[in-house]
Amino acid sequence: MCYRVHQGDQLKRFVLPLGAALLGLACATQPSWTTVSSTEAFRATALPRAAFELSCAAEQIQMTPLNSKPCLRRDDGAYVCAGGQMGVQGCGKKTTFIFPPLGQGDDWVRNSEVLNAPPAPAKSGE
Repeated sequence: MCYRVHQGDQLKRFVLPLGAALLGLACATQPSWTTVSSTEAFRATALPRAAFELSCAAEQIQMTPLNSKPCLRRDDGAYVCAGGQMGVQGCGKKTTFIFPPLGQGDDWVRNSEVLNAPPAPAKSGE
């Protein structure tokens, strides 16, 4: 009987701290999210694709958010922009990209034809 009590004490001294440590580790590994603009998310994740689609250097592409859906950036650099829409224009062409609703995709996809576009208006002061 004394042996069992002693064994239980050893078990408590080992299992309780181990359980607390594992719980702390699980909480520490949960990702954190930051709200960002759809333009920032598109630039970080889809601009190279848009440049390819338009046959245009990324520096020459103008992005226009087509809705006001915010995006989330996870601390590991992943983005979620569920329902986001972005118009892109450059080198005399334009198209649109969407970020599918949650559960239906995890990256921007082109959802319109690449069309010829008039030159973008000059920004004021240029």
